Amino acid sequence: MVFWTEQRKADVRKAETQTYELLQELGQESFKRIRTLEFSEKAGTADCTQVDGQQGKYLDVRMFAGDADKKVWAVAHELGHGVHELYRGPMDTCGESWAEAIRYFTESRYNPGSDWLRTGPPPQDRNILDACGWDWGTFKRLFATHQLLP
Repeated sequence: MVFWTEQRKADVRKAETQTYELLQELGQESFKRIRTLEFSEKAGTADCTQVDGQQGKYLDVRMFAGDADKKVWAVAHELGHGVHELYRGPMDTCGESWAEAIRYFTESRYNPGSDWLRTGPPPQDRNILDACGWDWGTFKRLFATHQLLP
């Protein structure tokens, strides 16, 4: 059985577009765009790679099979890594927390009934959410003044 049906792929692309809509609020230079989006039938966790360096503008993303409800929105997590790469400079202390925060804010706005939101990110990946009180407005303010953990 094929995991990545055309409908699931369309759902990922819609989640990608909605994540960009949210990230626009941080400013055009604050996030990376996906250059290549690949769908693998193997089970695993989504991942991304820099295309043009840490301060570049693009990511290549691979989506893997698994729990459909959780996999579609993993694209927001991967785009969160791009935000973190541009924000952090040479430091790299909270990458997963940044990625989970972007996913949390994107799903809160566009997919509020998700199973993933009911449990949220793993406790060890909540540093950024805790720092902004799980509030998008506070996140944006702290982001703009560079007061979030790198």
